[in-house]
Amino acid sequence: GDTGWRTTVGGLKSWSATVEGQCDDSTGWNELWENIGEEVEVEFYISEGGTIYFSGSSTVVTISPTTSVDSSGTFSATLSGIGALTYTTS
Repeated sequence: GDTGWRTTVGGLKSWSATVEGQCDDSTGWNELWENIGEEVEVEFYISEGGTIYFSGSSTVVTISPTTSVDSSGTFSATLSGIGALTYTTS
């Protein structure tokens, strides 16, 4: 039968995001690390002039750093949305 399958309730909304960035010093890495599990406000700009974007609150779920020999490095982070994601067009 259908045992073990999740059923989605129509009308419920959620959002998540995966982001990438760069940290160049220990201060940036410390701030990044301290945000794991914390609520953060985010804005995702999709227009060059910065007038079209998504914004909302999220929890930082994971952070995956990649460092290099010169101490700079990149990271990816997974965010889980808290409440609505707002879309702004101007």
